[in-house]
Amino acid sequence: MKFRFPVLAIRSLLFLMIVSHPMANASPVSVSESAEAAGLFCTMDHLSEGIRWAENQDVDFDKFKHCAVSCYLTLRCSAVEVLAVGALKEFKDLFDDGNAEVADLQADRFGIALVTNGKADHDRECSLRCERRYPKK
Repeated sequence: MKFRFPVLAIRSLLFLMIVSHPMANASPVSVSESAEAAGLFCTMDHLSEGIRWAENQDVDFDKFKHCAVSCYLTLRCSAVEVLAVGALKEFKDLFDDGNAEVADLQADRFGIALVTNGKADHDRECSLRCERRYPKK
């Protein structure tokens, strides 16, 4: 039997993770956030387009996709929110047919760090740097 999170439950968990995170009230590290990025559910709004974008990068390696999607989303949204969504995805994988892995979270963190450390400021840089870190197999 497959366990599915309803959208409201996912958004509620995301909200709780974000507001209770120690960095929730911190100012951005090196990324100036737009008004849209400051919105609580920015990541959920851009998630499907980020996944489609990563799948069109011609690299069919799971860790690359985690890195690239996280980088793509962090260009548009709060790094804390992107990390929370990645953690929720792995948590969800514990209860369905997914494969929860710590390495996926590490790839998410690497993609987020590309933006917050100023090493990627465009989608193409996300793709190039993530492919360099997680090459085709």
